[in-house]
Amino acid sequence: MIEQKMNIYTSQKRLQNLLNAKFEMQKNIQPILLSEPESIKTAYEKFFNILDEIIEQETKYLNEL
Repeated sequence: MIEQKMNIYTSQKRLQNLLNAKFEMQKNIQPILLSEPESIKTAYEKFFNILDEIIEQETKYLNEL
């Protein structure tokens, strides 16, 4: 029981940290990307897609606990 609560807590913290990092990066990077070449925009788009997948996996794991 305690182990499950610890797993839930750590998963929630990971998810919180991921979401905070994502939103902070998006807030800071979005204005800069407007003037960047398409290749750099595409690289950041891929990065954020991967980050979204990790957030989805963490959410799914948390819901399974």
